[in-house]
Amino acid sequence: MTDDGPNSTGALASRLAEMGLASGGAIGAWSIASIDRTPQGDAALVAFVRGRARVDVRLEPAAPGKLCFARIGDVHLSHLPVEAALSRHAGELMRDVVARVEAHVHAADLRSLLEVDPGRSSPAGSGGAYASESEAPDLAAALKTSADRPFMRFLTLGLDELAAFPDALRQMYDGTLGGLVIKGIYSKAEMVDVMSRLNARDAALPRTSFPARFKAHFYGRCLDGADPALDTYLRDAAHLREELVDVFEGVAPFEARMEEMFRFLAGGRSVELPSYTDGRAYTPATVRILLEGGQIGTHCGNEAATRPAYTHLNTRIDPYDQLSYFLTLQDAVSGGELIVYSLKWSDIDASHIVGGRSQVDELLRTAQWLAVRPTAGDLLIFDGGRYFHRVSKVVGGRIRYTIGGFLMFRADGQTIYYWS
Repeated sequence: MTDDGPNSTGALASRLAEMGLASGGAIGAWSIASIDRTPQGDAALVAFVRGRARVDVRLEPAAPGKLCFARIGDVHLSHLPVEAALSRHAGELMRDVVARVEAHVHAADLRSLLEVDPGRSSPAGSGGAYASESEAPDLAAALKTSADRPFMRFLTLGLDELAAFPDALRQMYDGTLGGLVIKGIYSKAEMVDVMSRLNARDAALPRTSFPARFKAHFYGRCLDGADPALDTYLRDAAHLREELVDVFEGVAPFEARMEEMFRFLAGGRSVELPSYTDGRAYTPATVRILLEGGQIGTHCGNEAATRPAYTHLNTRIDPYDQLSYFLTLQDAVSGGELIVYSLKWSDIDASHIVGGRSQVDELLRTAQWLAVRPTAGDLLIFDGGRYFHRVSKVVGGRIRYTIGGFLMFRADGQTIYYWS
């Protein structure tokens, strides 16, 4: 790569300097030590130093499903891995960098300087089902499932009713039970306290962005869409687990409470987090955050196991069916319902897979549907692997927060794994 062409390091550095990101400059207490391209030439690395601490900020062309801290125009911003003790400071620095770049209305023209071959789009990442760019058709009232003959059994229970469903997870796996909403596993007041601590730790939490039009992001890194080597995923899993201990301080610890609830429904089986070959644990959950107008696109859990990042987990689990779970931390004023369709993963074929992701919007036009809306403190578990589903748009100014992930049987059928 020459240093005098339109895609040169010099041209890129000059453009960043116009944004206040010049080598030798500073943001707060952080100094900019250098600006370089990655060895592949497809991204810029801006090295920030403060004493002996260093954070490398990465700017690259946006790609569907790509994990990042923030997206501005056609550019993704993130930072390279840092020690856990530096994570909070790195998050604060990233917010300042994002603000600096956002202040320049022509930030999107960075993409042409970042691309190896200007004029060509960056290759799409493997992404995840959440990153679907499609728009589900409007819900037709005539297709709402009937109360007397629903396409799946979806029940709402109190804690005192769980004894009647000692093997509910296996029933979902077998297709004889669609889902459960378990009311009040935490109180409303406890969820208010959890939300207060969660918001106070915002800068310390690893963040993943949805495509901008979904008006949503989440804390933590979801396995679906992670790098198959899992280094960043596992590092952030450990970090998020530590942060959740503080977020749930004063109430039942999150992991312990989830495992308690799963054991009630597991038919005597054990419940545990899966671990990687080196012993590092997968993340137990991610926190999904939907702003006003935010939504999650149509997806299906069993599709996730086809992603490269599932290579290791697929050696441990029974891949027949994946269940989904989430605890509502804060519900929306209106909207934000879980919409489940009668369309199943087994109903589609290769003609409905485009770019590695399912495209089923036309099929949804004739599918039955149901809507479920848990409130703060409620736990929802359902057959999200078999059935296509989405989250409808949030209405009103109250942000929808949920925390959850997935459940699967271990290959021998004797253990329930949960992760996100």
